[in-house]
Amino acid sequence: MMKRTSIFFLLLMSGALSASILSLPAEKYQLDNGLTVILREDHRLPKVAVNMWYHVGAGNETKGRSGFAHLFEHLMFQGSKHVGADKHFAILESIGAEDVNGTTNLARTNYYETVPKAYLETALWLESDRMGFLKSMVTQAVLDEQRDVVKNERRQRVEYAPYQETDMAWWNAVFPAGHPYYGNVIGSMADLDAATLNDVNAFFDTFYTPANATLTLVGDFDSSQAKKWIEKYFASLRGAKKPKRPVMGQPTHDKGLMIQETENMGQFERQKKCWFTPAFFKKGDADFDIWSRILTGREEVGLSHELVKEKGLALQVSAYQRSMSDFSLFCFDVILKTPGAGQKVWAIVDTYIEAAGSSKTDENAISIAQAGFRVDRLFSLERIGGSYGVADMMQMYDHYVGQPNYFAEDIGRYENVTPETIASVVQTYILKSPSMMLIATPKSAESTPAPAPNKGGSNEL
Repeated sequence: MMKRTSIFFLLLMSGALSASILSLPAEKYQLDNGLTVILREDHRLPKVAVNMWYHVGAGNETKGRSGFAHLFEHLMFQGSKHVGADKHFAILESIGAEDVNGTTNLARTNYYETVPKAYLETALWLESDRMGFLKSMVTQAVLDEQRDVVKNERRQRVEYAPYQETDMAWWNAVFPAGHPYYGNVIGSMADLDAATLNDVNAFFDTFYTPANATLTLVGDFDSSQAKKWIEKYFASLRGAKKPKRPVMGQPTHDKGLMIQETENMGQFERQKKCWFTPAFFKKGDADFDIWSRILTGREEVGLSHELVKEKGLALQVSAYQRSMSDFSLFCFDVILKTPGAGQKVWAIVDTYIEAAGSSKTDENAISIAQAGFRVDRLFSLERIGGSYGVADMMQMYDHYVGQPNYFAEDIGRYENVTPETIASVVQTYILKSPSMMLIATPKSAESTPAPAPNKGGSNEL
């Protein structure tokens, strides 16, 4: 067994595992009421991952209703008509469920649990009941309670967290009032305070419908039996048209953007530069992922080594591609070690940008970064459930590209990155485009120590 594992790992690292054989076949179909269903049998363990995506996130909210998608992430666990108040978690716990949670980002809200195979029907009943019968349990008292929970979460994650309030000020300058992304995922205190029971019910009626949801099952089940249960519990739920997706136009900052903010919580100055880049899974997205991993993925080499270890100009530095539905953001994010080091830092960053734009990215560094992504993706197959397990990954592929079995293509897009493809995207999106910059200067040196900066990703809550 050890020998086989070692050979597999070597194949992983070398790229000898062909993307063409890395397939995750699944059955996809739709109920008459619009619910999309994805089924993948995997009989390795007697468990089933149940994963529900509602295609609503912060980007679907209207003016004055920011934070609603995240608020519903909380409300959906408070019980539904036939389950009872505060019984959802209790029932799942009693049947031995694991990986029970929900998250919200700009594009979707997901809910998931992994249950012993004998209790798949119970999990499907729970999911169907909150899809069809939640409203009667959302009373004014429940709304007030969960609103206070979310507001407290906002205080912890934004208002009292180093660098987060200044980061939100920058975000709202990049995506000004009127843009669907304005306000970010967690929303504003004013909008949360203003939310009425009628507002919440209208949001539920619009977005929490079968036509706006996808149910994915991965694990040890029989598809024919699962289909009967899905028909039993979901087919009779109300039908409604899938809501129109708002236009996520890319904001125009032709002359660039410079936001200077006073940092009340962080002790050290933070500076960040971002550019608009290709959308999630579009051509160029993987190139920025690979480049970011080369720049700051390893402390012993690259930009991290030079700025932190070698020259001592920064405490932390990260480069990342924040992939989103219609466009993305590529960012350099730096916590300065000493005041006034910003000019030297950005001069060094510019040399890396110019080198990449001139096709000088080291091929060996690309190979190492590709191996890292390959390992990350393949090891994710070990878990059928939870965040970024197989069920969640198939949901992601289906949401963004319409194909739950997109695993091989996902790996393949990283394998196709070369110094020339990196040069092309850097020239187009970085060298020829204005940046959007944040300078967050600490109010005093008596504040809390600097944590790692927000490294983007899905911005889940």
